[in-house]
Amino acid sequence: MVSAKVSEVRSANWSGMLPIELSLAPTSLSSPTMPAPIHVMVSRQTYFHVGLQDAVMRLYKFAPPVLSFRNMTIRNEPDPGEDSGDDNDVTGLSTADSTTESSNRTDSSPKTITQEYPVCWFEDEETQIALRWHLFVGVLYDLNKKDAHKKIPWKIRLHFSGYPHSQILPLDDSADGVWTTVERTFKNSLKQALFLQYGSSKVAMGMTKQSHERIWDSIVTTNYQLYQQVNSDLQVEPKADDDLHFLPVRLLVDAKPPIQRPCRVCIDAKTDTGNDMALDTLGSLLQYWIPQFFTLDPAGVIKPEPNTIDWSVQGIQIPLTSHLIDLWRCLCHPDHFLYIVVRTQ
Repeated sequence: MVSAKVSEVRSANWSGMLPIELSLAPTSLSSPTMPAPIHVMVSRQTYFHVGLQDAVMRLYKFAPPVLSFRNMTIRNEPDPGEDSGDDNDVTGLSTADSTTESSNRTDSSPKTITQEYPVCWFEDEETQIALRWHLFVGVLYDLNKKDAHKKIPWKIRLHFSGYPHSQILPLDDSADGVWTTVERTFKNSLKQALFLQYGSSKVAMGMTKQSHERIWDSIVTTNYQLYQQVNSDLQVEPKADDDLHFLPVRLLVDAKPPIQRPCRVCIDAKTDTGNDMALDTLGSLLQYWIPQFFTLDPAGVIKPEPNTIDWSVQGIQIPLTSHLIDLWRCLCHPDHFLYIVVRTQ
């Protein structure tokens, strides 16, 4: 069981949202008129294809007709005068409907998508960078902000063509491939984190189908209580060093691939593991993993180099003296990884 204070911080963390303005890319427009941008509040703990599902389906009507070889039908472009703001006629599941379905369906019934999810990708309008769909929305925002006070709403451009295969991971283009790919990516990341935590695959392999469905539904509906029903058995409060094999950590520096290494932390301050991988604070990890950006001064204090713009966890610039185990307890993402973002010049 986790302490009441840790649970309170986790719950507050899950309530973090980002205002997003989603617009259709001109290259994906087939209608005579450009639809108005759609404003959405999206959880930091979800993925773009999940949090923007309804908005994507609304704008999909205005993309060029696509021939589907699966059912040999052509999706036509909308009528010129068709209203782009009618949520009920366009979206697959509204947020309210998704929440209702999640609570009413039986545990053995998997969540389904009522419409085929089109292959699409998202671009930051300001930086014109293709956004990595396999990363959480909050992590992507922290990586792509140009300064400490990035303008909101975050302006995102939606594309249905010209997929940048050289920049981001591919998506399965089968009928339910996009949604399934995103869900599978999350589950694989969670399993990897559990293996690091416990030093074996026993806990991950012991998860039931019902547990997998509930934890995924909690991300779809941004429901911390539903998430905690499953997570309380997965993220057990470590009391001693032997309770946590490795700390699941991913360090992202600018647009580079994530850095992931074995990270052993000292939970019991009286215990000396004798292992040079044993890290205690956020600063010690950054200095050990990326010494070109964080160095130890003559007084033994870890400080950022001048070429380091900032660093953050869940959008917060955490003091370098903060203990890693406390950050992981309170601020890890739903896949159990603690994501640390560093931006440099």
